[in-house]
Amino acid sequence: MKKNRFIPYGYTMKDGRVIIDDAEAEVIRGIYEQYVSGSTLAEIAEKMTEMGVPYSEKCTAWGKARVARIIDNTKYLGNGEYGRIVDEKLFYRAEAVKASRQSFVSPDLNDAMLLIRKRLRCARCGSRMSRKANRRFVYGVEWTCANPECGAKVGISDEELVWRVACILRRIRKDLSLLDNSITEKEDDLRCKESRARFRAELESGTVDEDKLFGMITEIAQERYEKLDSTIFRKTVEIKSAVRQTDEDDGFDSELFEAVVSRVLILNGGLEIITKNNIHIGETDGS
Repeated sequence: MKKNRFIPYGYTMKDGRVIIDDAEAEVIRGIYEQYVSGSTLAEIAEKMTEMGVPYSEKCTAWGKARVARIIDNTKYLGNGEYGRIVDEKLFYRAEAVKASRQSFVSPDLNDAMLLIRKRLRCARCGSRMSRKANRRFVYGVEWTCANPECGAKVGISDEELVWRVACILRRIRKDLSLLDNSITEKEDDLRCKESRARFRAELESGTVDEDKLFGMITEIAQERYEKLDSTIFRKTVEIKSAVRQTDEDDGFDSELFEAVVSRVLILNGGLEIITKNNIHIGETDGS
């Protein structure tokens, strides 16, 4: 335990290197979990102090500012010399909760919610989600799957839901390649597979004919081009054009939403959209 903190909580020095302090890392993850479950900064700080969780060798007192610095610290995602303590999904979930509590969304929340509600679906079964407001809920709002055989329930405030959808739209604006519809080998027909098999065999033959290889590459490219769904291709071009024409904004963009989004899928622990060219895009990379 450090007498004073010169590096962020959750890390320590060993042999001149910054390493993760396992005990403190568990405390950090616990703070994030409490925060996304509805606890306020003050409530978390009070609980930590009551439990006598040490912040440093000389201090077991926690305050709102100390907890807030932990919630805001991007080093916990793994940053240069600092190892990852909090996974992306949990970190950005906390960011969304913080944003929703600050009401940092579109000026007209009701209009944004009307758009989202029409497209909101259960990620488990694809059925519509119905909204019920109740102050007893942690988030004030609970969504229930309309399919009685599924019955999935998700607690999320309107502000957080709008903010998280806006975050996905911002991801798309920053990286239009997310909208590209790739063709995998699993989707290729037999002719494409046979062409690639011949290409691999030629590469492994030991006597490579460059002209022949170039011809085979051209043939494979042509076959893959022919397999592209022209309707999906046109829709992708239209969506990208619409995205480029929107103004950059951190809030909810209704025009961008209507141009891009076909469905919004939600389940506890995750949210993603299905675009109008049938691409699933979530809140973090790798979705």
